[in-house]
Amino acid sequence: MPFVEYKKYCRIEDAITLIKSNYLKKNSLESLSSEIGFISYNTFYSSFKKHNKVSPKEYIDSISGT
Repeated sequence: MPFVEYKKYCRIEDAITLIKSNYLKKNSLESLSSEIGFISYNTFYSSFKKHNKVSPKEYIDSISGT
C-alpha cells in the first residue's frame, strides 16, 4: 500500500474511533474531517466511502441502528 493511501486509511480509522466515541453529538461531519487531517470534506467523504463501501452518514446510521 502506498504511503498516501496508508495515511488516508489511518485517518479514516481515527474517524471511526471518534464516531464511536460520540464525537458527532457536538460536532459536524465537516468538523470531523478537519479534526482527523483532511483539508476538505469532499476528500474525506471519498476516502471514507472507498474504505468502508458506504458514505459516512450511512455508516453512522448502520451503527446507531436507524
